[in-house]
Amino acid sequence: DSGFIRKFLLSFALLYCGTVLAQNKQELDSMLTVYHADSAGANEVLLCNIGAEYYQAYTYEGYNKALIFYQRALDKAKKSHNGRITAIAYKLIAGVYDAINMNLDTAALYYLQGLEYDLTSTDTFSIIQSYRNMVVISDKLHNEDKKRHYSDKLYNFLRNYKSADCAMFKNQLSIYFSQKRVIGKAEELFTPIDVKKEAQENIESFRNYYYAGHFP
Repeated sequence: DSGFIRKFLLSFALLYCGTVLAQNKQELDSMLTVYHADSAGANEVLLCNIGAEYYQAYTYEGYNKALIFYQRALDKAKKSHNGRITAIAYKLIAGVYDAINMNLDTAALYYLQGLEYDLTSTDTFSIIQSYRNMVVISDKLHNEDKKRHYSDKLYNFLRNYKSADCAMFKNQLSIYFSQKRVIGKAEELFTPIDVKKEAQENIESFRNYYYAGHFP
């Protein structure tokens, strides 16, 4: 379901690994019981949902269980040649490693594999999200060359993408370019927002707006 995937990707983008709401919460609750040990009968989308439920415990046990179900989702998606869910599963696994901050090199590898699958699709939003993941993980790994490389790739997609879904991404990249004194790109990406509304509802976006609006 494209609406479900869209909602999932937006949540993922905002939270790095994100969580996805089940299409049918009652079904998911029952499946958590049925498939907690053996998920052979669950499809790849449901497996992602189950993993997300465990992830939201925000404990090492929860993260470990989330990895199990995300890996099962990845295996099923590959077997069924579902490229979109394959990309999502890779990014979900990466997000767990990213969240626990134990093996960022592994997180980077899975993010990259997710990007490679996204690049075979025509979903611009997913590609943008994957490039943004690579920018963030490259920054965490203190790899400035890769951060610059993926920032330029992300810029090329964001500059022509008009959806409001990416306003936060644009402002984050605007900050980076302003710090690097690439003021033309920084100003081009800077995206005005409803300051009062965002300050109340989305503090990260508001913070990005504030800093992006004050180029050093």
